[in-house]
Amino acid sequence: MKKLLSALCMILALAACDNKKETVQASGKPIIKIGIIAPLTGNLAMVGEGIKSSIILAEEDLKARNLKNKYEFVVEDDGYEARKTAVIYPKLKSLDKVDAILSTFSQTGKIIAPRAEADKILHISLSSDAEIANGKYNFLDWTTPKYTAKRLFEFCKKHDIKKIVSFVPNNAGALPQEGAFMELAREDGEIEVSRHLIAPEEKEFRTLFVKTAKEKPDAYLALIYGASFVPFFEQYQETRQTALVTSIETFATLSDPSIAEGAYYTDAAVANDAFIERHKQRFGQISRYGVGTMYDMIMLTVEAFENAADKSSAVDELAKIKQYDGVVGTLTQDDEGIFNSEAVLMKIENGKVIKVEE
Repeated sequence: MKKLLSALCMILALAACDNKKETVQASGKPIIKIGIIAPLTGNLAMVGEGIKSSIILAEEDLKARNLKNKYEFVVEDDGYEARKTAVIYPKLKSLDKVDAILSTFSQTGKIIAPRAEADKILHISLSSDAEIANGKYNFLDWTTPKYTAKRLFEFCKKHDIKKIVSFVPNNAGALPQEGAFMELAREDGEIEVSRHLIAPEEKEFRTLFVKTAKEKPDAYLALIYGASFVPFFEQYQETRQTALVTSIETFATLSDPSIAEGAYYTDAAVANDAFIERHKQRFGQISRYGVGTMYDMIMLTVEAFENAADKSSAVDELAKIKQYDGVVGTLTQDDEGIFNSEAVLMKIENGKVIKVEE
């Protein structure tokens, strides 16, 4: 009797699964799979969790809309490690059979871009390296260094900062930022920048501080991130440096802004107050870095597929979107496939990040 009941339960369960499958098929909606790669572990895990929360909000909002397609998300953690990214891509392509990929940060974007282009998979990257947008299938959604570096340069000119020492990690994210700033300095001729290349996530700055203090800089341009934050600011204090600390973007990933009290940095446009408040109410105090941009990337991808006659033409529809009003403000797509937004100046004051209007 028990065996009979067990068999009956199994048959009913299978029937329920079949009915569910038939319901999805009966809806007549094609399924669009979007793969998303973010650092959910490692030194950028806090940022990754914030981005993951935006994916959840986007999913909820899409379910409330009457769309012609059904959207499924495959979220993968690469820990911002190149070897993991390289393994994730073939999984998304061949096993998950995704129709689009959204990547997070320059290192990941540079690995995905040539592969996506070769396989004709729509790819949008939340990155600062403009080269990632090369090709028909690659796009960028971020304020590029051309604009964020310019915003910091304008700040330096206004405050008569003449001598700058830069600490730049040898990685795909920091180098374009420093390069854009250095180009502006060369063109201007009045601001001198002394460049010091460091290892990614460097932790020993004492020798550099002692050495560069002799140059009597007005400011440091610290393009550090992750594990470098705490030792940098601790050793800045220990060696009694007084030069202003600045950065381009990277300080937005600080888990504790108070350690960088008094620092200035420029950043890509941040999400509007309504989105940030919704985000906070739902998920609490987690990183806001990139949360609005990831939400907008998802919505741009959805709009492209909704407007497309078939999956293969979604990339052409995305290229047609020259202006888009997102949660970070108005995005303008240039001829290179880059969705640019406003560059903003931020200051860390009383342990909080505030936008500077000047």
